[in-house]
Amino acid sequence: MSEYTPNLNLFKYNTSTDGKEIFSITQALNRNWDIIDNLDPLPDQTDKAGYLLTTDGTNASWGEIEEIYPIIETYIDGTSWYRVYSNGWCEQGGTANVGANSQYNGTFLKPFKDTNICFLATDNASSLNGGVYGYQQGCGVSSNSAFYLRTAYDGTIKYTWQACGYIEV
Repeated sequence: MSEYTPNLNLFKYNTSTDGKEIFSITQALNRNWDIIDNLDPLPDQTDKAGYLLTTDGTNASWGEIEEIYPIIETYIDGTSWYRVYSNGWCEQGGTANVGANSQYNGTFLKPFKDTNICFLATDNASSLNGGVYGYQQGCGVSSNSAFYLRTAYDGTIKYTWQACGYIEV
């Protein structure tokens, strides 16, 4: 037997029991569209972040969406890159070769506001003919504008790094 939705009272065929019923465009489509079209219109979005139709299971309403921060600046040069968002959030990264048993001191493309930075680095062991295991390596943030990568391996290691944090905009 067909049914109606609890919130908007829209008609729904029951696929288990209504298989032999004649399909009614008026009942199944047009009536439903009329009900939806009579909903309160979307609120004025002038100078707003946006809206989303939400429901608590009984009532539907328009709710504000969190502000979305667009990308305002990008840069790519070879393997070096960054993205800056309108709120000052910056993601940047690149690659660096670290010589045998040495440390590479790098500079961020965009200096951060402070050292409250997420910094990740990984070695590209697949470039070492099957990988190298058991060597010591390290990485870290030296300042808001610098980082280091180090290795205790007797050959050159290619690192890929990424850093995220806030910059001055």
